Amino acid sequence: TLIGTSTNLVVDGLVQEKGLPAFGIFDVAWVGVPVLLGGAAFMLLISRFLLPNRASMASQWEDAREYHVEMLVAKGSPLAGRTIQDAGLRNLTHGFLTDIQRDERLFTAVGPEMTLQEGDLLAFVGVPECARELQRINGLQAAHGGAHKLGLNNHQRHLVEVVLSPEFPGIGRSVKETGFRTRYQAAILSISRNGKRVPGKVGEQSLKVGDTLLLETSQQFVEQYQYRRDFMLVSPLKDSTPPDFRRAPLAVAVLVAMVMANVLGLASTL
Repeated sequence: TLIGTSTNLVVDGLVQEKGLPAFGIFDVAWVGVPVLLGGAAFMLLISRFLLPNRASMASQWEDAREYHVEMLVAKGSPLAGRTIQDAGLRNLTHGFLTDIQRDERLFTAVGPEMTLQEGDLLAFVGVPECARELQRINGLQAAHGGAHKLGLNNHQRHLVEVVLSPEFPGIGRSVKETGFRTRYQAAILSISRNGKRVPGKVGEQSLKVGDTLLLETSQQFVEQYQYRRDFMLVSPLKDSTPPDFRRAPLAVAVLVAMVMANVLGLASTL
């Protein structure tokens, strides 16, 4: 469209300065659509011969920290009633879905056609970025001890990895006994030990020196604890703030109204 890039608007302004008629909002599509179709065809047919062979996901994880992350299909979630394939949970980049718990039933080796329901507990296995990837799916929320219990707004939430030091006061005690969330204002999403995920409920896990915790917390956590003796390492994950989907309908409505106003001549792009 004419408003697709700022360059289009600059060219449109120069054209009008020369006394020529202004571009319509969809005039650029006569060139853009054929280029789009040609580029898409090239990517589908030729790109497989140009890209290098990369290591499989399993081999990439051999030296990576592996986490077990549980997410909940929230009440009123747009994922309810959709299949695993349609929900985008089948081909995650950094992890995979292992099982689904629905009330008292446990579904393992779930197929792509299984339909999700509100209240489903989804278990994923993956590297740290898996949690970040799941956060960006509208309708999923952390099942255990998420940041929604910390009173943090979306833009304040971050994922952080920490390694427990011998000075950590909760060594040898369960997560629930340490009162970790209250003490550090951070929620433990998963625990990795010796590079492998620790199975079972997070709250019941006994903490050991060297355990790597995946936390959901505020940005102030990094500033506060990166030099404290409780943790040997504090490492934030980049771009881990989850998107806020609540205003998405309003944003779409504003965009459609702006395009229609321009098409109908009620407003100018300049």
